[in-house]
Amino acid sequence: GKINLVTVVEEGDDPAHLHDFLQRLSDQARLPSTTEFHVLAGPFKEALLTAPRADLNIFGLSLVERGLPLTFIRDMPDLVKTSCVFVIDSGHESALV
Repeated sequence: GKINLVTVVEEGDDPAHLHDFLQRLSDQARLPSTTEFHVLAGPFKEALLTAPRADLNIFGLSLVERGLPLTFIRDMPDLVKTSCVFVIDSGHESALV
């Protein structure tokens, strides 16, 4: 399968810095050299509409004070028109050491 790493740049962020971050993440995770990196600009949900199509989307979540962002979790499969997996970091360990 083809792997796309996608991030969204907000106003004031440096797209080149985020592209470098994706490259480092790919290297540390030992993803194949065919992995493509995409830095999209704009509001997150709008930018996802321009993202390359995927068979499976993996979204990283941050745990907010009120718990999991359930609205986001419910909305994403309809927005991206494909299956989604949601992951969250406990903050206590790292697979990328």
